[in-house]
Amino acid sequence: MSRWILLSLLLLLIFIAGCSSDKDEPEVVITSPLFGEWVSSCNSDDTDPEDEESSISRFTFTDTNVTITESIYSGLACERLLIEFTLLGTYKIGELVSTPARIDATKVDLMLTEGSDTFGNQYDDYDTSFLQLFVIEGTYLYMGDNLGEEESIRPQEIDFSTWLEKVE
Repeated sequence: MSRWILLSLLLLLIFIAGCSSDKDEPEVVITSPLFGEWVSSCNSDDTDPEDEESSISRFTFTDTNVTITESIYSGLACERLLIEFTLLGTYKIGELVSTPARIDATKVDLMLTEGSDTFGNQYDDYDTSFLQLFVIEGTYLYMGDNLGEEESIRPQEIDFSTWLEKVE
């Protein structure tokens, strides 16, 4: 009788071991193509000769959140920081589209909900969505040629004259 119990226990152990999951297989983690930190070079708007300001933009993406920091400087070469704005929110990547110039771009919606500046001002009720397009080429992120707040004015083209570079 004890042989049957021992045999039954042995078969039960084999059955349990055969049904267990293999923990050695790595988990597949899908991250956003935007994941990481992207920084612009020093940009100046030379359309107004009396406006000698420049800026650096920084976008930090996690899997679902975005932080945008815009640093405004005096001088055309980002010499002295005047003010820095930081906006927080979430983002959602949309579908792949083809621009009129036949560039494959991806839609992204930025939903910004709060912000602050270097003077201590808080923008807790900030509630703005920006609808954008983006293209990533190597370590460069290119975005649409304007900011749209609704689908009908989402950018239609990519602005390849300005870019953000991925910080490694």
